[in-house]
Amino acid sequence: QHSSAHAILPIPTFVMMGGHSRFNGWTTVSIAVYVACVTGVRGATYSEDTPIIFSAGFSDGSVLQRSGTSSHSPDLGVGGEPGEGVAVYGYAPTAKPITIMVTGSSTYSVVAAVEPWAGGGYHPATAPEPAHGGYVWRALLHPEQEGTINITASDGIANHTTSISNVVFGDVFFCSGQSNMALSIDYTFSADGLKAEAQAGKYTQVRHFMFGSMGGHYEATTPQWITAYNAVTPQDNTTYVWHTLASSTAVPSRDPNTKQLSAFAQFSATCLYFGVELAAMRERLDTDVDVPIGLIQSAIGGSQIESWMDNTTLTKCANESLTGGAIPQDSGALYYGMVAPFQNYSVAGWLWYQGENNVYGHPGNSQLKSGYGCELPAMVQSWRDGWRAPSNALFGVATLASGGSEGNGHHMAGFRWSQTANFGVLPSPAMPNSFLAQLYDVADPWANMGDQPGASDPNNCTLPPYGPLCAPWDPSKWSVGVQQYAPQIRENSPSGIPGSNFMGGIHPRLKRVAGARLAAAAAAQMYPKARLPISGPTIAGCSTEKTTLTVTFNKTLLAGDTVAVQLFDTNMSEWSGVDSSGMMVCAEAPKVPPSALTCEGKCAAAGHCCTGIESCDQQPSCSQGCAIANVTSSLKQCQATCMAIPQHCTFKVGNLTLNTCGGCCSWTPENPAPPAISPFASCSPMSPGECLEGCAYAHGAMPAPLFPQINATTCGCQTWGTVPCDGGKAGQKNQWPCDPVNRTGTEYWYCEDGPGWKPPASLRLRGHELARLRSLAAQQGTLGITVPQAPQNPFEAIWTAAPVSSHPDGTSVVVDLKSLAQGAQVRAVRYGWPLGDQGDTCCPQETVSGPSVSRIAPCIPAACPLLSAKAQLPANPWFARISATTGKCSCEPPQHCNA
Repeated sequence: QHSSAHAILPIPTFVMMGGHSRFNGWTTVSIAVYVACVTGVRGATYSEDTPIIFSAGFSDGSVLQRSGTSSHSPDLGVGGEPGEGVAVYGYAPTAKPITIMVTGSSTYSVVAAVEPWAGGGYHPATAPEPAHGGYVWRALLHPEQEGTINITASDGIANHTTSISNVVFGDVFFCSGQSNMALSIDYTFSADGLKAEAQAGKYTQVRHFMFGSMGGHYEATTPQWITAYNAVTPQDNTTYVWHTLASSTAVPSRDPNTKQLSAFAQFSATCLYFGVELAAMRERLDTDVDVPIGLIQSAIGGSQIESWMDNTTLTKCANESLTGGAIPQDSGALYYGMVAPFQNYSVAGWLWYQGENNVYGHPGNSQLKSGYGCELPAMVQSWRDGWRAPSNALFGVATLASGGSEGNGHHMAGFRWSQTANFGVLPSPAMPNSFLAQLYDVADPWANMGDQPGASDPNNCTLPPYGPLCAPWDPSKWSVGVQQYAPQIRENSPSGIPGSNFMGGIHPRLKRVAGARLAAAAAAQMYPKARLPISGPTIAGCSTEKTTLTVTFNKTLLAGDTVAVQLFDTNMSEWSGVDSSGMMVCAEAPKVPPSALTCEGKCAAAGHCCTGIESCDQQPSCSQGCAIANVTSSLKQCQATCMAIPQHCTFKVGNLTLNTCGGCCSWTPENPAPPAISPFASCSPMSPGECLEGCAYAHGAMPAPLFPQINATTCGCQTWGTVPCDGGKAGQKNQWPCDPVNRTGTEYWYCEDGPGWKPPASLRLRGHELARLRSLAAQQGTLGITVPQAPQNPFEAIWTAAPVSSHPDGTSVVVDLKSLAQGAQVRAVRYGWPLGDQGDTCCPQETVSGPSVSRIAPCIPAACPLLSAKAQLPANPWFARISATTGKCSCEPPQHCNA
């Protein structure tokens, strides 16, 4: 939907498919002109009575790119001759020459050449374009640094003449991606606050234009360099227009009669918050304070990156994901229909927030020309090559926040790494003139409440009146950079609607944090003399010494800032899981032969976390069998006792008291795991069979179980994947050790990125297909099919949370390794790098649900332990292996962290 300050109207939804084409060239008169070859016409109706129209994006109040940043683009049918200038273009009813008259702060005229419209290119099932002429025109205006102008296009026939007014020169940013870029501002915590600021006279220099929405999109099979969709026409000259922030916030956010959203309320939250935060940054720097900021939104929910790339660029990378998005034919469809119309529209840069629908695929690596790590820099370069923008125009990337994995959390860390083209930070050699906003630490605070907070929060902790089980509210302990959002999080009523959210945690509502971080990173490169930090702390190297690990950070990127360390709970016995995005270390334990394990140690090695006499799920456990064996005379008697144990009661066997009603127990400091056991720390469902297993271990009737080794190989895996256990054929006997004891289960874990065994290619493809189905199920339900959840990754539990403290030099931190077993050797360290959805958080203890939480609280934003002290930017995630010989770090190429 789209609307203006005066009218609130719906937008039609269209469906298109992918393809590729290009134009033939350009003709030159006194200025650069647009030329296209005619191939036949489908869609729009046109005649000589149709007035001249401007392409979408040109209207009263437009922002054109100011001089000094405009340049020429190469010959892609949209470029033109070398030289600075701002393009204007559109449709014409006849082949008559068109004069472009500019008045206002400048007065002059130029002549645009007119050529036949190429026609077609949109999907046959799409509604036709709005009526327009059968010719196209294009001209370059003189470069301007500032000022306000009016533009009139005329072919000498009175009823053909068209004008736009109040056009200003400033900095234009094109905002694209999928649903987290398309998410409208009314779903965010700061919506009402920003509206109040605008109504009070702030951010008057910000303007916005919307092309496409969460579900309204225009797909094409050939590049549509000019489009009448969302363009100003004689029939509608108020709906598809530019808005000043002052005008769009001057009306109700939601029409009381139609319930339609205003232009402000439905605009991209990330894009708009970036604009206002950039304006605020300029005020603090006292630079470009009055320069207008123009924001163009062209983002579609559920889309994959492949939709936003032309088909030629798609051939440059292997392991692409072409079938997991909302667009039926992903490749090229949105590039041709929603990017190409703006490639003549000069810009200062782009913003990109996308990836949820690509997480299921292989994250890839730019150096290996594979997956998303290759696709993103390839897309960025193709946009640069085809856009009327300078070669050093800035490209901003927002990494995925927690909650965006769509059921494939084991890829999340590797995917965020691929969003940096695998260098760990932006800009990088593969993506120069780019910048980054890390968002892994700003999940939606109430994500676990889902779409209906009231129904899933019977204790009333997310909405007032707050219940007695809610945790004390103390934002004074929060990071300084996010304390300002505490009242909004507490109220939990975006745009005044209690609990309002869009699909729960997949769309975090702290979008102003995203905009602010993008603006800070952009300003650091736009204004280098200000010496602003380009990024948060970025690992440069690390070294071990006895019981400490020292991590050093890139001083150049910190730009004089220092590394701050926040308190972080490393007591894993109080966590709701076994992983987090905090500082995690993996150590190779001293070797203990299986024969040296106790009976309970063997139970643990088989994956049964419970020891003592309390069992999981109110059923007899493996370790109960060990206990029973001590008071019975034979294996047969022990097993008979297991089978006779009643449920839901306490009973005695000899002088032993057993309790089957205690719930699930796990390793604690008082009840530690045996040394050198399996990393299976999570409780598995218990049954009398486990009790029998304990008896068998105690009496030597069953060998010690196999279990994953904790060594440099398993520690060194940075991205895990799964393959089916059936060896490639449904129903076939399991060939892969899905379970370390009896090889049962549905999927087997293997290391996708890092050392270790790799399954056959055909089996990996079947694993990727399971991941794709999980992604679709997360978006749209089960789609009528059964989609198995990924099994618990046993290798998550081989990692240990480690306390971190500041180093006196201010650009390093010290990791305490004293909690590791004596003689253990650290083999890897990771930060902000979860191995699954459960660990994709920096609040592993205080969550809104979970058996270990006695007081319900939100996931506090920006709670990860490392950030820059002044800029309050989170540390860039990393995964580093540690050499057994040198004690130094090394990161997977192309990233370097061995300084």
